[in-house]
Amino acid sequence: MITTGFIRQDSGTLKNQLLQKEQNLKQLFDLILTEGEISRAALTAKTGLSPTTGSALTGELVESGLVISCGIDKRPSVGRKALLFRVNPERLQIPTFAFEQFGLRYALYDLAFNELESLYFPITERNSDYIRELPSQVRKNSKKLDESKCGAVCVILPAIVDLKGDKIISTVLNLDTQNDLLESIGEIFETRPIMVGNESAFYAYAEKEFVIGGEVQNLIYVNINVGVGAGLIYQGKIYRGSFGMAGEFGHTSV
Repeated sequence: MITTGFIRQDSGTLKNQLLQKEQNLKQLFDLILTEGEISRAALTAKTGLSPTTGSALTGELVESGLVISCGIDKRPSVGRKALLFRVNPERLQIPTFAFEQFGLRYALYDLAFNELESLYFPITERNSDYIRELPSQVRKNSKKLDESKCGAVCVILPAIVDLKGDKIISTVLNLDTQNDLLESIGEIFETRPIMVGNESAFYAYAEKEFVIGGEVQNLIYVNINVGVGAGLIYQGKIYRGSFGMAGEFGHTSV
């Protein structure tokens, strides 16, 4: 009997392999972002990936333009000098919309999370329809937004958001309908993914990544502002509970 040596994989196995690859790529990208500059050898050592897998996936990140080589490691070492890699900040932009009680803060970041510009739109009686005016206001006032480079949009607001992140369940913002916000922002960015989340949860994740440090895996962030809320980080990720309401004290005014 002659065999080809080819073993057909079921869709479940293939799906798991693709998911694992995606997780490995994200792990490598996050590490490069955190370290600033790092070699292939250091990447594989810190992630636990095999040298072959780590090198191949790093190559994919370079090919996609998300990561670029930045020269040879000049630190004293034995043997061949290692090639260093860093995140390509110009590859993508990340617009963020933070809604507050009295206004909207718009900020634009590059892929290395450097702030490119920041704008503030106050909420007054005169512009009570600010949600509907948002697309034209952003286009009119933003000087550095390149919509073709937009990778995703981040929307931060005092609200309870469903687990899928595509529906606002409850918010203190003055909206005629809960969909006004997403529809208005969607007019700017069309098919780009929009990540919507509770402000306390996002602040907790920012505290973990950029203040305390990425090695912290579990924390509780209490947000005391015009109200009281909390964001939970569990095993390095935002924890939202079974119904997406973890950390929600309710509408507790201060």
